[in-house]
Amino acid sequence: AQSNWLDRALQASIAKYKVVMGHYPLYNSGKYFKRGENAGTLRQILEPILVDNKVDIYLCGHEHHYERSAPIYGIHHFISGSASLLTDKIYHKTHPPYPRKKLLRKHQFMIFQEKFNGLAFDVIDRVGKVLDKGLVPLKKRKRAER
Repeated sequence: AQSNWLDRALQASIAKYKVVMGHYPLYNSGKYFKRGENAGTLRQILEPILVDNKVDIYLCGHEHHYERSAPIYGIHHFISGSASLLTDKIYHKTHPPYPRKKLLRKHQFMIFQEKFNGLAFDVIDRVGKVLDKGLVPLKKRKRAER
């Protein structure tokens, strides 16, 4: 029922950016990766919906670290879950089985800001230092999709 609702809501959306927030990551190098907590099953159910509806960003927590992927099927994946105790175990430190761009085991928060060509993001630690930054480009959408 939830996946049907999400699919219908994303199809009907005329948003300039499509951002889906969830609890569990679809791609992940943290300690819950090895426990097999939902990532494979969640990908099978959720990823086709996100791809078909041209979602820009999937933002989640669950893991207690920051992680950002290169676009996977056109979707930028962010894990921003390090406001609490930090993850004590990281898997795939060097070569994950997906295109990871950044992995940080530091307390942080994220800020997104719309620019003329996309959504800029900054990842900031608790003393104000920028740890990561970038731009999720604005996707060209047909007028009916907007």
